[in-house]
Amino acid sequence: MAETEPESWDPIEGKAVQVPDHWPTTGVLEVKELSLRYRPGLPLVLDSVSFGPVAPGNRVGVCGRTGSGKSTLALALFRMVEPASGAILLDGIDTQGVPLATLRNNLAMVPQDPTLFGGTVRYNIDPTGIHSDADISNAIAAVGMDAWVDRSGGLTADIADGGTDLSAGQRQLLCLARVLLKQPRVLCMDEATSSLDHATDERIQTLLRKRDGPLGAATIIAIAHRLETIVDYDEICVLDKGKVAEFGPPKELLQRSGGHFWSMVHDATKDE
Repeated sequence: MAETEPESWDPIEGKAVQVPDHWPTTGVLEVKELSLRYRPGLPLVLDSVSFGPVAPGNRVGVCGRTGSGKSTLALALFRMVEPASGAILLDGIDTQGVPLATLRNNLAMVPQDPTLFGGTVRYNIDPTGIHSDADISNAIAAVGMDAWVDRSGGLTADIADGGTDLSAGQRQLLCLARVLLKQPRVLCMDEATSSLDHATDERIQTLLRKRDGPLGAATIIAIAHRLETIVDYDEICVLDKGKVAEFGPPKELLQRSGGHFWSMVHDATKDE
């Protein structure tokens, strides 16, 4: 039987740093020469990936063909897989020098497959139990799930394990409400709207676009399935075979006739 090596919750040996209170305070993100493989001896999935620094509150869309390394970049951000070399810096601090619990508690993720737990609505939105009912209700209302919660019995209404009694869109919106309550400085969206209907997708994109909204201060890294969701982002990172093929504002990339991003948008438009 294959054995899985347990995660180390400590900083990488020799890289431990003193993390300031309330880190990250601004959300400046930089990826420097990041290379990663899933096991020793396997080919690199990310090969010397560099971009940034990404300014606080900016939104970066990450796109590329299947197998380009998009989701692997999200795994690296949360140290689900440790780099072979290079670094990811948050507010100038190498995340490999941060205790794993500290890192993950101070980032937020809206995954492609939303996770809900058996329990009440309140528990699913605020599992640590540190927020008021008013704040929880405000987060639920912001994602448009307040009417459903009211019909179901309020914050004490039960949700089945895995959220199997909800649609995929409803589960995703409740997961987003959990993120809104946390108000992170860095948010990763890993193809979070790829299986949603257009109306639910648009609701989520509207929340992400509001500079004066609850996520306005968050630096957002969005692994994109639908290119139209990132064409108004601040910057686009195009990955190709584990390398950065292009990086820059979408308007600039779209002016490069025959370029990687131009070709992807052109192909997507042609298939509609």
